Amino acid sequence: MAQSVNITELNLPQLEMLKNQLDQEVEFLSTSIAQLKVVQTKYVEAKDCLNVLNKSNEGKELLVPLTSSV
Repeated sequence: MAQSVNITELNLPQLEMLKNQLDQEVEFLSTSIAQLKVVQTKYVEAKDCLNVLNKSNEGKELLVPLTSSV
């Protein structure tokens, strides 16, 4: 569990350590957001492709790409 720290009581090296920790957390969160956006885009594209499959296309040939995401 995180504990509260009054940053006005920290010395310079402690503040630098805190800054580095926060920078790492921001970088991690930014990377996570970017990855989630990529996954969201792939999901929307897959959903749109599935909308093409309906009863009127029954019996027709279908080409399915074999990629690393399959």
